[in-house]
Amino acid sequence: MLTSDRNRMNEAIAESRCDEATWPRQHYLWRLHPVVAWLNDRMLAAFGRHEAPVLAGVSGLAPEETVFVVSGLVPNRKSHSLVYEWVGITLRGENFVSLTTFDEVIERTGLGGGAQIANRGQPVDVEALARLPPVAVEQARRHIVERRNRFEEVVNAKLDEELKALEQLRARRFVQLELKLEQSVQPAAHKAHREERARRDIKEVFDDYWEWIEDTMTTEKTPWLKVICAMVGDNR
Repeated sequence: MLTSDRNRMNEAIAESRCDEATWPRQHYLWRLHPVVAWLNDRMLAAFGRHEAPVLAGVSGLAPEETVFVVSGLVPNRKSHSLVYEWVGITLRGENFVSLTTFDEVIERTGLGGGAQIANRGQPVDVEALARLPPVAVEQARRHIVERRNRFEEVVNAKLDEELKALEQLRARRFVQLELKLEQSVQPAAHKAHREERARRDIKEVFDDYWEWIEDTMTTEKTPWLKVICAMVGDNR
């Protein structure tokens, strides 16, 4: 039994403790759950490159409206996603109307509430739809780039604070090293060799750590976009 409700998951954990069960009867369904990974693999296998499913007969859409669901991802230098979002791009004809969150798309269409969409086998003008993705993708790109820029502003401030703290810590380490060497009774030549090696080690440690921070928190300039699906109403 899977649930995406955190409160229900907490209740299931509490119930398992009271029953002295090994595991809760329900498990939390989240983006990295193996079931989600399996579903993603099934979807990827069902469609080739530059292909996406079309959901026809979706309620809540005007006759000339098309909603494209687009995912946008901005990774760091280690290819880990720092900005990741699904958005809905609404077009009327070939003109952009609005950009909304995926939750708003689900609420508008009723797809998140167990809505049943009958497959009426109605034809869809796929050739007309094929002209629309560039418009939707461009709007999604602008939005994700703005998200990335806002993320960068916040992260850059944190990186500046982290850099100052690291510089202060490194300076204290060098002071501690000098005090330790001053108390040493070893010959001057030996102390000089120890100091050079210790300074090199300290520098390498801090340089490696700072490089890790930069690689982890620095985003790539260009977002990775993917059209998840297109939604049309009954009259398309």
